[in-house]
Amino acid sequence: GADATKKGIIESANEGTLFLDEIGETSLSMQVKLLRVLQERKIRPLGGTSDVPVDVRLIASTNRNLKAMVEEGKFREDFFYRVSVIPIHVPPLRERHEDIEALARHFLRKFLLEMGKAERGFSPDAISAMRRYTWPGNVRELENAVERAVAVSREQDALIELDHLPESVRGFVPATEKKIQIPREGMNFEAHIQQIEKQFLLEALRLAGGVRTQAAELLGMSYRSFRHLAKKYNL
Repeated sequence: GADATKKGIIESANEGTLFLDEIGETSLSMQVKLLRVLQERKIRPLGGTSDVPVDVRLIASTNRNLKAMVEEGKFREDFFYRVSVIPIHVPPLRERHEDIEALARHFLRKFLLEMGKAERGFSPDAISAMRRYTWPGNVRELENAVERAVAVSREQDALIELDHLPESVRGFVPATEKKIQIPREGMNFEAHIQQIEKQFLLEALRLAGGVRTQAAELLGMSYRSFRHLAKKYNL
């Protein structure tokens, strides 16, 4: 209950910085309220009768394709342009393999401390597997993989070994390393390609929790192209 005067998050950030994580998840009604704050630089506290001026620098993050969401009617166009004054693109982890080891060691220290386990590092095989993997779930997937590795490792283990990592990581084989085999009796090439396309779409949808815009981003394609293929394969 609003039975006492208390500053909200935006008012508390006055003359400072307000960070909004995953802004693509905000509802349309919340977007209207945030747009008003950004345009008028004023808020009205809960239960208040007058506006309060605020001077806030807004930093927002998202892993979703906001332009595609605008086309779908799930994100307000005016709000999109208001929060896109200085866009900064952070490449996915698969495009910056040089960061994988440093991030993995950071998460390793974090979870060793949280779980009260002795200091240890990664084996060369574990590092090699993590650098080879494409990390469709980005940094969060890496963090979860390291957390799992620490959890299943034993106290007497001097290193985090390959077997401690999730199966998806340790069993991954890059497409460039896979051998192409054509049956002697021949094959239906077009049907084979369609099957592969469908498998990639299904896997992207699984990783994105069914959110098509995110699945399209994982595959590096536009939402329109993804929608076309999804319709083609009745997904």
